[in-house]
Amino acid sequence: MSDWAVWLRLRLGRYHEAREFQQEAYDRARETLGETHELTLRSLSELALLAHAQGHFGKNIEIKEHLLPLARQAFGPDSPNAMFEQMRLAWGRLDEGRLDEAEALLTHARDRLRDTRGSDDFLTRRAMRWLSGVFTSQGRYEEGIQLRREVLDLERRLLSADAPWLHMSYYGLANLYARIGQWPQAAQLFADSLPYADPAKSLRPHENIYAAGLVAALRAGDAQAVGTIGPLALRHAGQPSESWEKRRDLIVSLLLAPDLAGNGRDLDTIAAQVIAEAPAARGETLLPALLALRRGQFTETTRLLAPSLANPAHPAAGLASALAAIAQHRLGNADDAIHLLLEARDCLDRLSRAGDLGRAVWYPHEEWLSVAHLALVCREAETLIHGEQLRPIPDEQTLATAREGWRTVGSPLEESDRAAIHRDWPTALEHLRTAIGLDYFDWSAAMLSRENFGAKAATLLASRGELSAYPQLIEQLIHEHPRSGALSANAVLLMHSESLPTGKLDSIVAAARFGAEDGPTTDGGNPWWSLELGLAELGTGNPQAALTTLKSVVGAFNLRCAGAAHAIAALAHWQLGEYEPARQRLAQAIDAFAELTDGNRQSLGPNWHEMLFLELTIQKAAQLPNADR
Repeated sequence: MSDWAVWLRLRLGRYHEAREFQQEAYDRARETLGETHELTLRSLSELALLAHAQGHFGKNIEIKEHLLPLARQAFGPDSPNAMFEQMRLAWGRLDEGRLDEAEALLTHARDRLRDTRGSDDFLTRRAMRWLSGVFTSQGRYEEGIQLRREVLDLERRLLSADAPWLHMSYYGLANLYARIGQWPQAAQLFADSLPYADPAKSLRPHENIYAAGLVAALRAGDAQAVGTIGPLALRHAGQPSESWEKRRDLIVSLLLAPDLAGNGRDLDTIAAQVIAEAPAARGETLLPALLALRRGQFTETTRLLAPSLANPAHPAAGLASALAAIAQHRLGNADDAIHLLLEARDCLDRLSRAGDLGRAVWYPHEEWLSVAHLALVCREAETLIHGEQLRPIPDEQTLATAREGWRTVGSPLEESDRAAIHRDWPTALEHLRTAIGLDYFDWSAAMLSRENFGAKAATLLASRGELSAYPQLIEQLIHEHPRSGALSANAVLLMHSESLPTGKLDSIVAAARFGAEDGPTTDGGNPWWSLELGLAELGTGNPQAALTTLKSVVGAFNLRCAGAAHAIAALAHWQLGEYEPARQRLAQAIDAFAELTDGNRQSLGPNWHEMLFLELTIQKAAQLPNADR
């Protein structure tokens, strides 16, 4: 009964009612049924989930720590209930950056479940899958792959062909291989997974398995896999029911296969349709340029690529340089072609420098896919211009060597993250400075290899007044696309527009509008993207529009997001001369911050930058004239 009541309140946006109702249900169950009753423990577990969803990571961990011994007492130390709560606590330890503890908890759960319930049990397989994620987070790729391989072998034997978890196992393992450059293994797994890739049954319908599989096959030089996946990719690209982002990735991947692009009238037609449907706020130029190149329109290709080529920090700058090199060579401009090719190769080397082309093991494939796109065009350009490859494209061994070199950078970055999770800002800043100062450090590699690195670095540096001292970071952040569930680095820049190079605000506003209006959203939209759009409207002198946009954000269940929205709304009211509403909004932001910091535990979880951003917005609003009256 309580589960449905909470769910309905969440669906209606009555978030605080949902939390209060769940707390009341737990208190009532504990009083009437006892602390270790199954319903009481389930209600407590729901409270932990709600705390996590609110951004209250410290409270989430405290509940999990309290829950585990109760579950052991109620159901037995080796029971499935107790083991699952132990696994969830391990995930909490991972959120706190305590990887060794997470590994120990998951290893124990995996071993006990295997002994008591067998390897075929669903919970045993889940423990193995989660442990694989910890290994990969620790840089132990081979161990992570081996564990994922064991899970896939079990599920191929146990599950039916239409089981979503089977698709997930294929996809997860294939992505792991791709991240470290083991392309033949990745291509084979993607090809093998196609019979199980029904989007209607996928647990992650946003994943673009056809684009990923095609590119892995191209990198592996697997003509058979390319021939199998290519037609399927084209068919899905032509389906209007697919998201625009997914169709765009499919077309780009298809156009990067010269044999497919040269023989496909249907591909040309569908590509033109996808280009015509591009969200206006996105400012898409790469796909039209790639289509023009395949049509032999080399002057038009160069014209379309000019905006990306003008900014070396643009995420697509490397790919744009490689495509422009091909176009310039076709136009007979040999020196320009060579210069552009060298720029593209330099970008590819930077993006490969960390040796891991992706991020967390449970993340989708977008990161390694973009690097693989660049590698394919560099290989095509070199072969065309020089008749052979001058330098090998980064392969498995090159990436393994790079991972070893990146350890010197990765170590202080991990220490910085751990310190920030526990609000030790001076130590976090010291380790960040250490990493940035190392000869091996590279902004492109850092942003690719660490989840939300750009937003975290920008927020930390901005909080210490040092953001403007890192122009390379600022240039990179301006074009960093906002991500679902995370604070975009662009929001940090908008709060500190004095650090921006002249004329860059419009670029951020365009990215913010795309993220809020045209990007993929979770149910009910993504409040962080709307928050960023509100900031963009405020920064361009439209406080009334900002208040309208922020109206849906101030009630967000995530208190960090809602609190920041209140603070930004305070800034908007102040610009309109509405000082009393401004003070009220600031007070609400301060209340949200106080609730999040209530209690002794200071763990902020992996998205600690959201909490720090809330602090920054409160500080900015509190500095306004009349803010304290």
